[in-house]
Amino acid sequence: MAELVYGWVGGTTATAARFTVCTTDAPQVRVAVSNTPDMANAVRSTPQTPDGRGLSKHEVTGLPADTARYWTVEVDGVALPGTGRFRTLPVPGSQADFGFCFSGDRVKNSDHVVYDRIRAMDPLQFLFLGDLHYDDVDSADQAEYDVRHRTALSRPRYARLIREVPTVHTWDNHDFTGTGGWSGSVGAQAVRRSLLDHGTFYPLAGEQLYYTWVVGRCRFIMLDTRGGRSRPTAPDGAGKSLLGAAQKQWYLELLRKASEPVIFVVESFPHRPSTGDRWLEYRAEYDEINAFVNALGVGSRMVLLSADMHVVAADDGRNSRIGAMELVAAPLDQGSGGGGGTWQIGPIAPPDGTGQFGHVQVNDTGTSITVTFTGYDHNGTVLATLAKEFPVTDHRPTPRTTLRARTEDGWYDAPVLAGTDSGAGTELTPARAWTWQGEDWG
Repeated sequence: MAELVYGWVGGTTATAARFTVCTTDAPQVRVAVSNTPDMANAVRSTPQTPDGRGLSKHEVTGLPADTARYWTVEVDGVALPGTGRFRTLPVPGSQADFGFCFSGDRVKNSDHVVYDRIRAMDPLQFLFLGDLHYDDVDSADQAEYDVRHRTALSRPRYARLIREVPTVHTWDNHDFTGTGGWSGSVGAQAVRRSLLDHGTFYPLAGEQLYYTWVVGRCRFIMLDTRGGRSRPTAPDGAGKSLLGAAQKQWYLELLRKASEPVIFVVESFPHRPSTGDRWLEYRAEYDEINAFVNALGVGSRMVLLSADMHVVAADDGRNSRIGAMELVAAPLDQGSGGGGGTWQIGPIAPPDGTGQFGHVQVNDTGTSITVTFTGYDHNGTVLATLAKEFPVTDHRPTPRTTLRARTEDGWYDAPVLAGTDSGAGTELTPARAWTWQGEDWG
């Protein structure tokens, strides 16, 4: 008899949703989506035959924007127990209020009540920021990762969370290949294949786990801080990268072209050069990215989200090297932690056994967008709160020039770095006039 092991809804847009389904003894599987919990007038995905692990992928398109939906897994036309739900996103560029939760650092076999607390808040999305388990496996055998992903994702409370709240996911050291893991680690390719098989993702922008999506007038950028990095023990310098060359070029170009008033950037650990196995060992690239952001003047529009430190911490940008709002929330159910650096609020470490997460409420009035962060524990106790208002202006991509350049339509006049395709080099180029072409400068 067919059974549902887990179903993960994610990759939501204004008109579609993606699903990864794990079943047992199911010859064919499809997903049904309806606007009512009784699944009346449902639309269905194309039936798929699960692979040998019981995994199948599905997508349902043509849905109305910003609308609550219910979904079920069907085998032979019969719905399996466990109805899920999600909400399609607002139309990109539209004025919209929404809330989302984020955290990371969990125990593989955990069934902590913190997952129920997050689910009960009914967020538009849940951003999981790494360390689905702490097994630190580094093996070329994909089965080593398959069993861990299946175990972690099928725990009852977590399985219900990812079935009822669209979940956006990345990894960190412990669920990648362990501390010190890098792109050349023995298990780097095996863990990537396993996670992509078991998880639900937005379309990837490259070979690593980095991608972007838009909610209303806010852009989200998910960075992969593990899969493309150089060997951590290599000498620091221009040739050493934490993001990898392709991801870094994509990221900086995306920052240059982003027109949204607020840009959420997700890194699994804080954007600060503290402790090993993080930015401290890649200081040259860290400084390069910060210089690019500061020259571009985009830091004041950025909100940096991370976990990893096993604390709640927040800053409105006064202690950021790029002037960005920085928010940290963790752990979901791992042990207490700590963190360095200066923060406006925190770091707040939990007592052992306490789960912590962050909720971000976005309110768009039309003339400004307010981002309000609240850090919670699993009992619903408020640990911290911080709000910041972002003005709404007509942001346009910045021309690639190192000198002050006045455009022909008189709109742009600010310096940025140039010299490479990403706009992040140091070679000076002559000033020139750029004309707005509708989507970019020409």
